[in-house]
Amino acid sequence: MEFTPQQSQCLWKLHTASEMGPVNTKVLDREVFDLWVSLIMHSDYVEQRSALIYLCGILSYDLKNKQWRRPANFTPILAGIQYCTRVIMLEYALLFKHRLMFSSLQAVDPMVTFKHVRDRWLVDGEPTPFNYIHKLLNYGMGAVKHSRSKDRVRWSVDGQIMYLDSLALDSNAWRKFIQELFEATEGFMSEHLLRQDNCVSDVGPLRYYR
Repeated sequence: MEFTPQQSQCLWKLHTASEMGPVNTKVLDREVFDLWVSLIMHSDYVEQRSALIYLCGILSYDLKNKQWRRPANFTPILAGIQYCTRVIMLEYALLFKHRLMFSSLQAVDPMVTFKHVRDRWLVDGEPTPFNYIHKLLNYGMGAVKHSRSKDRVRWSVDGQIMYLDSLALDSNAWRKFIQELFEATEGFMSEHLLRQDNCVSDVGPLRYYR
């Protein structure tokens, strides 16, 4: 994974903040925030490849099953990264200290400042990590529409074991659990709801209770 000089500096500050004495969460949050901003504001034209795009490539591989993730499993990951990217850049654009960077725009309205950041780093067609993630997400969503989703519920050959994803449920144990639940509920109601002191009135075999 390659880093630009600015990203390397952010990583060094984050490492220093985490290693020096008692951990200050506010300082760590600020350093992590600055690192993520530097990863998002990465042009494809610089010499170093985007570490954020590299991270997406790593996340696309399923280590447990030793295969590439299917679109239905990978698109939620991309959607989460895209959402976080937008939130981080919104906070970055609206912070006062960063508004000073755009003083030449005379942006009294914070929306003007935000649009200046968005139009460069959060739109389709620009040479940025967001553009790559957005296009890959749209491609994955299109692939999902034309593919069959994986069944989450399966049964064993003898019909005794139900598999919900990777969780195995014994049907006999499940039936026993339901039966025990009913018995426990009936016992609780008999003890606490059907006692004589809770009775309001008797009408033949019917009783009304609080």
